Amino acid sequence: MTTEVPLLTTFADAQKVLRTYYANAQTKYTLDNMCALMDHIGSPQEKIRVVHVAGTSGKTSTSYYAAALLRAAGLQVGLSVSPHVDQINERLQINGQPLSEAEFCQVLTEFLNAIKDAPVKPSYFELLTAMAFWEYARRGVDAAVMEVGLGGLLDATNVISRRDKICLITDIGLDHTEILGDTLVEIAQQKAGIIQPG
Repeated sequence: MTTEVPLLTTFADAQKVLRTYYANAQTKYTLDNMCALMDHIGSPQEKIRVVHVAGTSGKTSTSYYAAALLRAAGLQVGLSVSPHVDQINERLQINGQPLSEAEFCQVLTEFLNAIKDAPVKPSYFELLTAMAFWEYARRGVDAAVMEVGLGGLLDATNVISRRDKICLITDIGLDHTEILGDTLVEIAQQKAGIIQPG
């Protein structure tokens, strides 16, 4: 059993922990680690409705628009975007507001303790994505808008098997060709990987 993580009391401490322990974790383009991590924390991604946003450009603005539309319909909405523009807490938003620095520290501490005995060590993006799903489920949001980090098919956000997931795919262009493929068709196939059968 791993030692309990003490409460992170400052935003600088939270950022240091993320940088020190997770920024250098090896990123593998597979969902194996993410699936194992999500199983370890009770599969929170299956407990909430999700709007999943992929594409080469326009993902973040589309994610904000989708979240605003859901809020206008009276829903409680989580929003996760990547990368953040100014501060890391922008990646976990509830009803249009990032978690406060104190809330982010509390949630990160609790999440690190929840995964301390996990069978895998997540990458930086896997950790933040899993933490977002976990916190949105704990707060009982009506829906979460999740922006893909890279591609779609093997992206850490692509662990949702709910049949009611809504997928939005924005503009497709030649980006990250060393990972996603050299042609628009190959890249589009990666982005379309978020679409569930049925």
